[in-house]
Amino acid sequence: MVSYFLWADWGNDPAKRSVYVAEIGERRIRRCSPSGVRWSAQALLESAARLAARGPVLVGADMVLGVPEGYWRRVAEAGGKTPESFVEWLADTDPEGGFFGEAAEAGSWCPARPWFRVAPGRGGLTAFTAKVEGGMLRRIDGATGGKPVFAVSGIPGTVESGTREFWRELGPLLSGRRESSVWPF
Repeated sequence: MVSYFLWADWGNDPAKRSVYVAEIGERRIRRCSPSGVRWSAQALLESAARLAARGPVLVGADMVLGVPEGYWRRVAEAGGKTPESFVEWLADTDPEGGFFGEAAEAGSWCPARPWFRVAPGRGGLTAFTAKVEGGMLRRIDGATGGKPVFAVSGIPGTVESGTREFWRELGPLLSGRRESSVWPF
């Protein structure tokens, strides 16, 4: 049974991030303050660790954890290694490398730099989503009307700019010994 549910409203701008905790036994929800000046992936995991000393914690957030199957096929086609898991892959992603940059146009999109902004006008989204079998949607995205995983802006309802920043911060935290698990769904 989970004792605490920690929920992160995650944005690209750290000043606009917020985290709440639901104390299940107390039937209470409250806003949390970060251990530093602003919320980061590190601060979120530290908050979860402090709560875990008193009971099991589940952390949720408004971001994507996982990539579409079609993306892995494109990685393999480009000569890359398909990892055992999303967590292994993210841990190996260089936060300062080109992966987190954006493709300016569909012709420059590649698996090594998958993030993109949808330009206004007809066909802007399709030009990018056609690059990956399944349109850059995970199965859960297709079933629930989700948005393409790597679209950071240009279409209503995307959370990928926050996702990108969270991945950039979380990746280095996954490579060492850790007390938490990451479960993308």
